[in-house]
Amino acid sequence: SEESSYERMKEKILDDAKKAFRPEFLNRLDDVIVFRALNKPDLIQILDLEVKKVMDRLKGKNIQLQLDEKAKDFLVEKGYDPIYGARPMRRAVERYLEDPLAEEILKGHLHENDPIHVTMEVDKLVFKQTAAAEGALSS
Repeated sequence: SEESSYERMKEKILDDAKKAFRPEFLNRLDDVIVFRALNKPDLIQILDLEVKKVMDRLKGKNIQLQLDEKAKDFLVEKGYDPIYGARPMRRAVERYLEDPLAEEILKGHLHENDPIHVTMEVDKLVFKQTAAAEGALSS
């Protein structure tokens, strides 16, 4: 099971730590925490939290975003690094969602009150505004 696999991994890491560090150092530690690798549902949840922050800021401007699954998958791919985990997610949301969205608003291509549907096309996010963006999944 996943839990027993996690326990075996934790034991191995603790054994490796005992071999690598002196007992004096290990005795100063209160606890050792071993994190599981993030899976796609975890990453989607982290992305949803980051996108919610953007959406909360846009509410004051009467702008509503609706990200579809392709857009979310794109942002998760750009915001995950096997070494750093989901730390780059915030930067990915800024670079691929917030900055291009701000440019489109400043150019006058997007307007208040109508929902903005966000999808991915040709390795970038695309913003489409319709009076009723049907079939979009709200984030």
